[in-house]
Amino acid sequence: MEPTVLNLKRLRLMVNDPAPVGAGEAPLFTDEELTLMFIEYDNIFSLAAEIWTIKAGLIQGDIQSYSSGNERYDLTSMKDLYTHALSMAKQYAEKAAGLVDEEEEESAGSFILKFRTPDVM
Repeated sequence: MEPTVLNLKRLRLMVNDPAPVGAGEAPLFTDEELTLMFIEYDNIFSLAAEIWTIKAGLIQGDIQSYSSGNERYDLTSMKDLYTHALSMAKQYAEKAAGLVDEEEEESAGSFILKFRTPDVM
């Protein structure tokens, strides 16, 4: 697959890894790293599945809830984040497999039928 600017933007949207907007922000992968990864994969869905798997492995535990005075803050649990990342990886892997199946159907080839006409008259 060709790593164009539009493909990089689309991939960043698919894996929730936007380009940095402000100072001190950094995406998980640089554009150069994503460009190199594009070369290794057949389609964008395979690459998105791989990135979601990587993101699942990078999830670290945080404090799940805390309170300050009368206010209480609940954060998403590590298990929920991990489950979400793996389900996104599975979704994109299924899309990639669907693309491969469609390509195989298109390249299945053709066949020729031969009929003998009956001697009617």
